[in-house]
Amino acid sequence: MGKSLNRYVPNYGVGNYGIDQAYLRYKKYKKCLHNKHILYIVVPESIVRINTRWRHLHETGNIFGFKPKFRIDNDKNLIIDKNPIQEFSDYKKNFNSFIQRKSELIKDPMYRLRFREEAVNFSNLIRLRSSTYSKVLEYLEWLIKRNFLENIADPHGLTIRMQSNAKFTNRCYSIPETKNLFKKLILEINSFQKGNISIFILPQLSDLKIKNIKRQEFFETIRDKYNIRIFDATKFLIKEIGSMKDADALYVEKGYGGHFNKKGNFLIAKWISSLIS
Repeated sequence: MGKSLNRYVPNYGVGNYGIDQAYLRYKKYKKCLHNKHILYIVVPESIVRINTRWRHLHETGNIFGFKPKFRIDNDKNLIIDKNPIQEFSDYKKNFNSFIQRKSELIKDPMYRLRFREEAVNFSNLIRLRSSTYSKVLEYLEWLIKRNFLENIADPHGLTIRMQSNAKFTNRCYSIPETKNLFKKLILEINSFQKGNISIFILPQLSDLKIKNIKRQEFFETIRDKYNIRIFDATKFLIKEIGSMKDADALYVEKGYGGHFNKKGNFLIAKWISSLIS
């Protein structure tokens, strides 16, 4: 992007951050970025990432992934709950309290909306919870496709998990609790930075392959109502590749498609440059 604009474009991005952590990172370096136009680059799944303090509740197995989280209080103000891990011994405390169901993390939106619903246990199976049975089907799909997944360097089945994540992410754009926090954060960031921002939504491969009408409506409403620069790369990328069967060519990982490769990054840089120049 710096080459196309013929100027220095510093990158303060951190992988796997939601827009909440990106905002906190900006505030940490804001003295160095006075009067600069800030570009926030996030994936659609950011709506999930901002709604949890423990990534394991959404990314099963990411047990060390704790983070701070914003919430909206009764007076409709943004309050931040700090990262529950301040020193190494806090891991054991949090794990034990969660197992004993004494942890405040059981109030976490992603625990209520996903982790608890998807848990494969006797209670959920008896209650015929659809999310639990979907998780069982995911496991069976992995068993059937193991050889294929190994051939594309995905033996753990992230390809299958990402499809599930994309569907759940899309659902979050219809849930008032999750989408209201995303909206509140965007408005807070825009106000704090006096409108000197642009937000770019970059789809992962699984996001490209499903319908995203609710997500489009969400961002379009905020953009039009509050005059905030928000751009979703989905339509641009689909137009550029011409066919969904060629979408894999834009990403590093076959099947999983979590990160753009050189070709994908070139297209995104070209797209962003055209919107801000």
